[in-house]
Amino acid sequence: QKILVIPVEFSDYPASELKGGKEGATTYIHNAFFGKSSSTYFTSVAAYYNCSSYGQLEIQGKVTPWYTYPQSFEELNQSSKSNVKSQAILESAVEWYRNNFSDIQDFDQNRDDYIDAVYLIPSVPANIEKRANTLFWAHTYESTSTIHYEEKPYGRLYSWVNYSFLFQNHTSLPDTHVLIHETGHLLGLKDYYSED
Repeated sequence: QKILVIPVEFSDYPASELKGGKEGATTYIHNAFFGKSSSTYFTSVAAYYNCSSYGQLEIQGKVTPWYTYPQSFEELNQSSKSNVKSQAILESAVEWYRNNFSDIQDFDQNRDDYIDAVYLIPSVPANIEKRANTLFWAHTYESTSTIHYEEKPYGRLYSWVNYSFLFQNHTSLPDTHVLIHETGHLLGLKDYYSED
């Protein structure tokens, strides 16, 4: 299975100010998803699911360059009325990818006109005090809107994990626990803890 990973930066949260800088952050993200376990604090997403499935699931994919969203984070956060504000970013990021890369069809492996899985990695910090606002907290969601897409395949099932989650435990290498958790949701798993 393939995952399309799109890091997203905002003008008021530039990727250049993240741990590793813009290029280093891209490398950290790649290692977290697809790298050797020695390049992560725990193990990569791909290695975790390959091991836990006894070799039956091989996750591959691509980490794109940083996509700069046209609105600042503050503008988006104030203008959007949706509870799941990341949907607009998904649509914009997928169209950006389609217009700049020629392999988008590779991420619709079952040919149902939807990208199988998209990961958005925003430069916005996670904030436990604001987790009711989805832009500050990790989540997985299924968007049913297609009106903003130019053509197929559309974005649909996606996860949003803030870059700062990779270093929430102040590790020197990316910690992949939140990515692994959200990938479980992409595979259809429910939370095993009380949502209360």
